[in-house]
Amino acid sequence: MFQEGVRTHKVAVIGGGISGLAAAYLLGRKFRGSIALYEASGRLGGKILSNRIGPAVAEGGPDSIVARNSIVSELVRDLGLEDEVVRPRSSKSYLWSRGRLRPIPQGLFGGYPAGGILPLLRSGILSPAGMVRVAAEVLLPRSRIAEGGDVSVGQLVRSRFGDEYRKRIADPLMGGLMSCSSDYLSAAALAPSLLEKVRSSRSVLLSSRKVTGPRQSVPFFSFRNGTGELVKRLAEACSGIDIHTGETVSSVEPGSGGWVVRSGRGEEYFDAVIAAVPAFAASRMLSSMEELSSRLSTIHYTSVANVVFSYRDGDFSPGLEGSGFLVPECEGLMMTGCSWLSSKWSNAEYPGHSIVRCFAGTPDSTGWSLLDDEALASWLHGELNAIVGTGGKPESSLVTRWDRALPQYRPGHRELVAGIRKLTPPGLYLTGAAYGGVGLSSCIADASMAADSAASRLSSL
Repeated sequence: MFQEGVRTHKVAVIGGGISGLAAAYLLGRKFRGSIALYEASGRLGGKILSNRIGPAVAEGGPDSIVARNSIVSELVRDLGLEDEVVRPRSSKSYLWSRGRLRPIPQGLFGGYPAGGILPLLRSGILSPAGMVRVAAEVLLPRSRIAEGGDVSVGQLVRSRFGDEYRKRIADPLMGGLMSCSSDYLSAAALAPSLLEKVRSSRSVLLSSRKVTGPRQSVPFFSFRNGTGELVKRLAEACSGIDIHTGETVSSVEPGSGGWVVRSGRGEEYFDAVIAAVPAFAASRMLSSMEELSSRLSTIHYTSVANVVFSYRDGDFSPGLEGSGFLVPECEGLMMTGCSWLSSKWSNAEYPGHSIVRCFAGTPDSTGWSLLDDEALASWLHGELNAIVGTGGKPESSLVTRWDRALPQYRPGHRELVAGIRKLTPPGLYLTGAAYGGVGLSSCIADASMAADSAASRLSSL
C-alpha cells in the first residue's frame, strides 16, 4: 500500500516493441507508481512477428535471440519460458560466391579471418587473386587508417585484406547485420576487435595466430511458438500497466518539473518518459528540443522485406546441410540472403513441405520496393531457383515489408550516441535499436538500463 498523502509517480513508455515492452515490464518490477505504455500501431511487438504457414512458425521479423547477457536469461526464466526454448539444428551457413554456395569458415564474423587463411582458401569464396591479396596482409606496414578515430568496417577491411574480401565477405557477414554495405558501418561499434588489432599490431593475421583456446559459438535460441511468444508473455506480465495500442504520441515536452505527453488521448503529465521508438520518430516527438532532435535525425535507417515460401517436398532441396546462405551485393541479385527455416528450426517443421525465407533490401538496392507482393515473391523465387535449383513453384508465400527497419551505425556512431545521451534531459530516457545494438538481446539490455535509470531517479523524487 502507498502511504496516505504521498503522490504516485507516473511514467510513460512510448513504443510497444521489444524495447518498450521490456522497459515497462522491468520498470514495473522496481517501481511502485503508475506506468502507461503507448503504441502507435494496433499490436505490440514491433518488428517481432511470428506468423504461421500450416503448423510451421514463419517469422516475419527476427527468428532468434542471442543469449549474450544475463538479463535475457533472467527474463526468460522470470516469464516461465525456459521449457519453451528451441535452438538451431545447425550453425553451418554458406555464401553465394562465384557461382556456388560455399561454406562460411569459422572465425570470419569479426571482420577478419581469425581462423587463419587456410579455411578461407579451402572455401573458395575468394578468387585466387583475392586470396593472394589476403595473404599479402602479413607483408603490409602498420596501418595508419584508424589513428584518427573511427572508420568504416569497409575501409578497415579493404586496407588490410583488399576490396574483394570487403565485397564478398565483410559486406554480407558484417553489413548483413544491418542490411547495408560495410562501407556504411562503424568499425568502433561493430568490429571493435578488428579495429583494436589494426591499431595495436603491424599484421592482423600474424597477431591472430597468437590467440589460443577454442572459439566459442554464439548461443542462438527461439521458442516453440516463435519469438512472438516473448511478446505474448511480456504483455501478460504487464497486466498492471495501462497499455494503449493504436495511440500515436505527437509530442513530448518538458514542463513543470516533469513531462507533457500529447496524443489522441489529449495532454497528460508524467514524472518520467522512456522513449522506445526509432530515432526518426523520437526526433519528431522531441522537436521542441532542437539540438537533441537534430542529432537523432542523423541516424540513418534501411528498409527491408522478406518472403517466406512453402514448397512441397521435392520442389525444394538445397542438397546441403545447414541453415541457409548470404548473398554479397556484388553478385547483382535482389536477394541478400536465405534461411532454410524447416532445416534450421524444429518449430518450422511442416510435414511434406520445406519452409524457406528470402530477404531483400539495402540502401543501394531498393528495386524490390517498386514491386508488389506477388512480383517480389516471384522475383525472389526465381533467384532462389537459380541458386539451389528448386524443382517447382512455391505452394504459398508470405511477404513482410519493414519501412526504415534497421538503423545504420555509421562511423562515429558511438560519439553520436554519447552526444545524444548528454543532451537528453533528466527524466527522459531513450532506448531501442538505434543506440546500443540492433539484436533483441541488445535491445532488452538497453531497455533494462533505461528502466533502472528511471526507477533510480523516481525513488529520489
